[in-house]
Amino acid sequence: MSQYKDKGKRYGFQSAGFDTTHKKIRWLVLYMAAYPAVQGCVQEGIDSVVGQNRPPVLADKPRLVYTEAVIQEVMRIVTMVPVSLPHYAIKDSKLCGFHVDKDTVDILNMFPFLTKQRSGEILTTFDPSVF
Repeated sequence: MSQYKDKGKRYGFQSAGFDTTHKKIRWLVLYMAAYPAVQGCVQEGIDSVVGQNRPPVLADKPRLVYTEAVIQEVMRIVTMVPVSLPHYAIKDSKLCGFHVDKDTVDILNMFPFLTKQRSGEILTTFDPSVF
């Protein structure tokens, strides 16, 4: 019986990963269509690093800086998961000046982390240059 539970857990993790990846790719395609200048820069970067005679490989990633910035920006602006996974305090501690008791469940609101630039200004527009 436990083998079926394990398969169910693995399927759950796989389907969750597939779902979020699938949605991020759809958003990436949408943003590329909405921002043709960005799409052109991404294509130029890929063509200059990879060329047109082979598919990209993982070793190309460090040189595809703008492409990576665009992907990171889409992941930032399209908040798929607005809160973090639950975290449990393993001991009494302080968080941002607040006392947190041991075994307290902490769930963080991710939106402020995804919308603020280092300077403190609120970012609500698509701008790959922030990376």
